[in-house]
Amino acid sequence: LNTADQHHDLDTFVHYAQSSGLDPGTTIFVGTAFEYTVMAVLSAIGMSLTRSGGRLDAGIDIRGTWIPPATSKTVPARPPVNIYVSCKSYNSKRKTGPSILRELVGTVNATPRDVDAFGILAAAQPCTKETRQRLAMSTAALGFMCV
Repeated sequence: LNTADQHHDLDTFVHYAQSSGLDPGTTIFVGTAFEYTVMAVLSAIGMSLTRSGGRLDAGIDIRGTWIPPATSKTVPARPPVNIYVSCKSYNSKRKTGPSILRELVGTVNATPRDVDAFGILAAAQPCTKETRQRLAMSTAALGFMCV
């Protein structure tokens, strides 16, 4: 049985970890718990998301869609946007550097032209000035969130 079938949010993951003896100090526990935390934050603003993290996730830990709300009564809601989230839950005090943006940019840019896509880099630490500059210069639609 795939372990991902045994959890789908932070509560079910913590229960799974406790029942299977997964050490809370491992990178697997910390990373998965962080991914579910980020997923909960983004779901609260209306994103429909699924955790896809794991060894073969190609740098994308959470995928889904979002229908941006209408900005006024005269401006209708937009079509759905594909959401790609890369999570970095470093246990150190180092800031998030620009090198981790490459896979995220590649994924967002590989989306078919007729589909809107938005990449989010979610980290437990603030990003560096260089990362902010790369985000601002990117031709891909990207955002950063510190959780």
